[in-house]
Amino acid sequence: MDESTEALDLPPDAKSKHAFMMAQQYAPELRFHKSERHFPSDPREFRRLGRFRESRPGKDQGWNKTIRDWVEGDQKGEAFEDISWNDIAEETRRRFPFSGQFDPPGSPNLRPRDSKNRYSPGSAKGLFLQRTEKLSDKRSGYGPFREAQVSGRVFVDTKYDPEKELVHVLYWFFYELNWWRFFITHEGDWEHVTLLFTKDAFTQGHEPAFVYFAQHDTGTARRFEKMTFSTERHPVVYVDPNGHPCKPSVKDSHSYPLQWKTWTNFIEFVPQSKWRDFAGAWGEIGQTTHTTGPLGPYFKRHSDKVKVVVKNGGLHIKES
Repeated sequence: MDESTEALDLPPDAKSKHAFMMAQQYAPELRFHKSERHFPSDPREFRRLGRFRESRPGKDQGWNKTIRDWVEGDQKGEAFEDISWNDIAEETRRRFPFSGQFDPPGSPNLRPRDSKNRYSPGSAKGLFLQRTEKLSDKRSGYGPFREAQVSGRVFVDTKYDPEKELVHVLYWFFYELNWWRFFITHEGDWEHVTLLFTKDAFTQGHEPAFVYFAQHDTGTARRFEKMTFSTERHPVVYVDPNGHPCKPSVKDSHSYPLQWKTWTNFIEFVPQSKWRDFAGAWGEIGQTTHTTGPLGPYFKRHSDKVKVVVKNGGLHIKES
């Protein structure tokens, strides 16, 4: 069973500082394709420019921050935008009370179209954030990104597997739109890369053993020493255009000239974020689960498909 990295043998006052230091020291460099349309952004801006809504059978309703109540219909205007994270978290908890236990079966999944939706699996019922102005496939954020003024932020989560004595450090990145294919386009896109450290390596400040690359519902892994590196042992991660799956290598690296040195941006720990308790969809509701906004990072922290086994006294991982 996975536990918090609080279980590690570190002084109490050093746990968060050490985790932050390790996260920065080995943070990846993301490289984007020259045809990329939507670059990393700040999820707080997505909330500020959007609305907090709920879908129920036969009706939709939006949260009005002035009266602090729900109003039926597809309402727009200042009162329905920039809803506070406190209101969003409170309404999430009111529908499904929970106290710090986010893993199945206790996960308060209120995402519409999700097969694990606690209301009704697969139904359109649930909570979601939706941008007021509909997003398009036009390139956004390219100018600032090209000038290394990335508006995106890096969000880090850590977990500890005591059975294999592995520390997982997850780096999450948010995009306003996934435009991979016309029939699976959706608002909101959370992608991530995971570094896996042995317990001793993590506590002693040594390099990770493996890197896991999330690719939507699947993923691939590499031994850390086999990676391509940027400066100071930061692993290079290639991001496929518009759908944003992460990869360890590509056929033509020259087609990925846009670089994001993630360690230069503010890193915030997911468990400490104000938005962590939002258990709905980050994006409007589509016709299927693949065209509906995703769950946030804190509810997907155990989604990695990486398989690590202990064999002949060492750790082994299936690479692809």
